[in-house]
Formats: sequence, structure tokens, C-alpha cells
Amino acid sequence: MTFLADEAIVGATCHGTLTIDGISMNRPAWAVLNNWVFWQPAGLRGEDNIIPGTPGVLPNRRRKTVTTHTLELLIIGTCDEDGDAVPRSEWTTQLARNSEWLDEFVFTPPVTLEGTRTAVLTLPDGSTRTGEIHVLDPVYGVTTPVAITVALDISIPAGQLGPITGP
Repeated sequence: MTFLADEAIVGATCHGTLTIDGISMNRPAWAVLNNWVFWQPAGLRGEDNIIPGTPGVLPNRRRKTVTTHTLELLIIGTCDEDGDAVPRSEWTTQLARNSEWLDEFVFTPPVTLEGTRTAVLTLPDGSTRTGEIHVLDPVYGVTTPVAITVALDISIPAGQLGPITGP
């Protein structure tokens, strides 16, 4: 079986589509392949207190806390950020351009007090989950002349995106 980057891009929307500050992360030039990570519950913080000289612990309530996820991003060079096809001879250069575009508009922290970006996960039925995220360091992985994989860590200060709203 041959793996084609274009097929991965097309199939990436089965768990919904993601925008970060209004920028689609599921488009012909790149796609987050595991949007389902946003379905996971928030991490919890808190710990119990040990009481010296007695068995067991004094339990304390747990609370939602910041949660980190790794997004599996695939960038391809067969088209530009608008989805316009480029000649085969320019695929590798376009791959570099698409990576540079993402660095400028998504990976680089915004100049705001909180440094967060708004993420919107749109589920297949049109309902949405929205919340603030930090985009952390992208780690580039497997590369070919036409595609590159990126492990993109994000953190959600509230622990998870907001509740599902809409249809």
C-alpha cells in the first residue's frame, strides 16, 4: 500500500476541523491528523495530605488544570496555503514556504498579554468547541520532497476546550 500525503489530508477531517485564530488547520496544504485529541478530558491537579502517624491520607478534591496535547500535523508542498496547485518542480520549495507561513501565522506566539490563540474545533455535524490555547514548539519529523510531519504541542490553560455548542 502506498501512502499519499494528499489522501491523509482528505481523511483528516473525519473527527472535525480545527482553526487556530481563524486559520484553518485542515486545508489542502496542511492538516492536523488527530483532531480527536480535543475530545479528551482535562488533566487534574491536587494531592492528598499525609497525616503523620496515621494510616492512609486526608483526601483533597481534584480540579481541572492545564492540559498538553500533541497535534500530528502534515504539511505538503503540492499546493500553496490557498490550495492552489504548484508545478512539480516547485514542490520542495513550496513545502518550505508552507512551513514558513505556518511559523509566521500559527507557531510564533502572538503579542498579547496571555500569549494564547483561539482554537475552534468544528465537529462533522457543525457543532463547535472553542477555547484558548498556547501553541508550543513544533518538532519536525519525517520528511520527503513533498511532505513533512510535525509534532505540534499545544497547551490548553483551562484544561480543555469549552462545551459543545451548536446543532
